[in-house]
Amino acid sequence: MRIVMTLSNPFVTDPRPYKEAKFLVDFGNEVVVIAWDRKREYKKKEVINGIKIERIWTKANYGFSPSYLPKILIFWMKAFFKVVKEDPEIIHTHDFDTAILGFLMKLFFKKKWIYDSHDLYFTYFTKDSLISKIVKKLDIFFAKYCDKLIVPTKNIGGKLSGLKEYYIEQGVKKDKIFTIWNVPDLNEFLNYPKLDLKKSKKFTIGFIGGQRTLKNFILLFKAIKDEPKRYKILFVGEGKDTEKLKKIAKEKYPNLD
Repeated sequence: MRIVMTLSNPFVTDPRPYKEAKFLVDFGNEVVVIAWDRKREYKKKEVINGIKIERIWTKANYGFSPSYLPKILIFWMKAFFKVVKEDPEIIHTHDFDTAILGFLMKLFFKKKWIYDSHDLYFTYFTKDSLISKIVKKLDIFFAKYCDKLIVPTKNIGGKLSGLKEYYIEQGVKKDKIFTIWNVPDLNEFLNYPKLDLKKSKKFTIGFIGGQRTLKNFILLFKAIKDEPKRYKILFVGEGKDTEKLKKIAKEKYPNLD
């Protein structure tokens, strides 16, 4: 089966699309990933473990700004024509910002569409703002229109709801939603000598993911600022607010590790 995946990053450091693509390749499918390399840092075309990757070089910054809209419109246009050219049996779109491609392929070419919703994008904007409301309505529409919806979380222990329960509450049919957790490959942790782990003497607080907001991290800095010898913060990953976060940490909390 021929499957095209789309995502708005260069595919290099995003483990979720990679693991899903690798799984499909291992089961005999042909997978083509159309990715957005905003900084033009990687090859336009390459093959990684059987996964064919084609990157679109449209310069843009991460995060939302007035200049972002024309950039993503250009990316969508280029990506759409590439998807059409690949003529897949299934289009698998990662995140809300490439979902429009799956919608168009299903609408005009009757292709099967898998919508992989990593996050709720409307939460990136000011609560109850017009753009937040528009993004929320579009996301729910895409979730209902796609053939299958993949989410990263669901209810655990009957107490906390995940994205699966959220979409069900919004009217998405339960039987079309599948959960794939954001968990690392267990094999990566079985060879401890290879990992060369070094245990810190301090109590380490780790965050793995993109830094898209500042207030939560600032609260963390404030909570431990008076005990720098006891605590250590470990960030793995980067996001649109990474540089701002580094500046705040350096200028206002220089004693933190």
